[in-house]
Amino acid sequence: GHTDNDGDQKIDYREFQQLFPQMREKADEMDKRMTLAKAGIQLGPRCVERFKETIKTWIEKIAIHRDKLEVACGHRQLPEHIAAGTAYSYERGHLNEYEVQGMVKDTVFTLRSPPGRYLTKFQRKAKQERKISRVEGRKGVRQMMGLTLLSNSAASKGMGDQNLRRQASGDVSGDSGSDSGGEQGKSRVYRGESAMGQWQMLVDKDYREKIQDPEFRPEAYISDYMYWLMKVKSDFQWQPPLNQCIQAMRDSCVEEVIEVVAGTKQDLATLQACMDEHYTVRHDFRFNNSRLPSGSHLLPMGAFVGKNLKTSVVYEKMESLPVPAEFFFGWAKHDVTHQKIEAMKEFHMVKLAWCGSRCYKASALQRSISR
Repeated sequence: GHTDNDGDQKIDYREFQQLFPQMREKADEMDKRMTLAKAGIQLGPRCVERFKETIKTWIEKIAIHRDKLEVACGHRQLPEHIAAGTAYSYERGHLNEYEVQGMVKDTVFTLRSPPGRYLTKFQRKAKQERKISRVEGRKGVRQMMGLTLLSNSAASKGMGDQNLRRQASGDVSGDSGSDSGGEQGKSRVYRGESAMGQWQMLVDKDYREKIQDPEFRPEAYISDYMYWLMKVKSDFQWQPPLNQCIQAMRDSCVEEVIEVVAGTKQDLATLQACMDEHYTVRHDFRFNNSRLPSGSHLLPMGAFVGKNLKTSVVYEKMESLPVPAEFFFGWAKHDVTHQKIEAMKEFHMVKLAWCGSRCYKASALQRSISR
């Protein structure tokens, strides 16, 4: 018959397997895996070198964040010709608490987006469609704004003093000191799942998406493995301690902090109308699900990082901000004393030094991977 493929008039084990369809399928699958592994080994060195070149810029950005944090807390000194006329130090009073918290958040933003991911045409198209869907969703919210604006205004005017006192005492239903809708709300949250399990899930999902593109080269899987390794490492080990540090720094401040997000241009106009030219809320005000007590003031965070809030220039151009825009407001806690202010400053100094050392460990590990 056709069983003796090699003509030795004997049935070998592999030839015997061909008599059974299930065994033949398993053998074919194993052959494909062996072929893919061999191609991956041959292409692997080029993928690794390409990933090294791609990740260099990311490592340099993290090193810059580390240097800024260490300079801010006094662990590193700037050369005199650079330090002259530069606001760089929290220790010397050049920066306030919210600005150094923003520096730590910038580090988290950088860690959240490692480079090196390859997207197929199918994935790029799907990504563009999701972006268009989000934009259309915001347009739908903007169209409904005209119907809900009056009811929101009536609700803000009818808000009782009891709710404001409850917010000022710290019961703000997750608004004060949180990042709902902000940077921590956007970061991944993993509960009850191992890093290895998450990595495997992301790799499998990415492969299922890429296999739909006929131009996809499966043998380049090493690049995908390394990207998702760096991504999951960042999400599980590098970002959470920094986010916890930001929260601890906010809790130590002598001011309560609340974040609101302006999702439309109408929201920008509403927030601008509730403030005066000194960026202070004129009266008790309710914005969506957040409550802004009278006297709270805008902080140089979110959409206003690096902005000069001592002049009215930013106030006049507020409606031109890109949306969504994050607003942070602060108001003084009760019983603020000189000792509490000094304790807050000392706490921020310690945390800045710790964040700098954390960035050093992350960048050192990334350099070891890229070698």
